[in-house]
Amino acid sequence: MRGRNQGPPPVEVFLIILCILALYAGVMWFRRCRFKALAPKLRGKHVPGKWLASGKLIGERFEIEARKGFKSLRTYVTVSVKETPGNWLIKADFFSKFPDWKHAKILGRVSERVFVTTVEVDRYVEPTSEQKEPLLRWFGSSIDSQRVRRMLANAKAREITLAGTSATLSFGGVVIDSEKLIASIEALRAFPAGSR
Repeated sequence: MRGRNQGPPPVEVFLIILCILALYAGVMWFRRCRFKALAPKLRGKHVPGKWLASGKLIGERFEIEARKGFKSLRTYVTVSVKETPGNWLIKADFFSKFPDWKHAKILGRVSERVFVTTVEVDRYVEPTSEQKEPLLRWFGSSIDSQRVRRMLANAKAREITLAGTSATLSFGGVVIDSEKLIASIEALRAFPAGSR
């Protein structure tokens, strides 16, 4: 006879765990199928990921991938651009009153005090006038900043990361809204083109 403080029998625990794993696999498979269905709408192709991962969508000058970010799953929309003059973090409002430098930061080294010592760390910092000029030249005179701002608003994008030969937007979770992804790609394609 079982005592009052004993848990459920091992078979029941095994079945509960098996049901949870089956439910998880089903959700991941459904997410992968929906992500794959976006490829024709974006005029791209789907590259499957490992096991039940969503994979990537690859097209002309763009790549979309849902992957683990710092804390959670994120969708990254990356477009190839001309080599950027440094690593920048640009908020969408930068394009409202182009250029609004309150909304642009460049990756730089700063000293931080940790206990009894000082360490150098990489952090986005306010750009100097010497750093602003190359970015303005990179954008060129032909950029339609208001159009970029509208497309970023349509995509509900808050910030862009420019680094190397890529411009990237990221969103929390796995984005399967084709209109949001198309608006993201078009906003980033307004930047000087690179080769991919």
